[in-house]
Amino acid sequence: MPPWLDSAEEVAAVATAVVVAVGAIVAAFITACAGVFAVWRSKVKPLLTKTEQAASHAAEQLTPNHGSTVRDAVRRTEAAVGRLDLNTNQRIGDLHALMGRHIDQNDRAHSEIFKRLHQIESPPEESRS
Repeated sequence: MPPWLDSAEEVAAVATAVVVAVGAIVAAFITACAGVFAVWRSKVKPLLTKTEQAASHAAEQLTPNHGSTVRDAVRRTEAAVGRLDLNTNQRIGDLHALMGRHIDQNDRAHSEIFKRLHQIESPPEESRS
């Protein structure tokens, strides 16, 4: 034993001090745990519950149910856009064909006009020789 613990009263005093210190540490730990639990219960748990509900709602919306979910609406929109794309491509093809026909007609008409102008503007063949 250390030299300063030479009587039973001193050993009892040191033991009591150690027990009180350990008790204070345990009490502080329990108080801290209770505080953490209280914060978790009042702040974190409701947030987790709201997050779980939001995730559940999102999962419901993304699971097709033949009509009212977001996924069904996206499918309908994609189908409509696909139909519009096909229709637009067909119309563009029709316009290109129509423009080609008009260009050909205009080229023929311009060719005829240029021939006539050339005949009008060129000197007669007799004066050329």
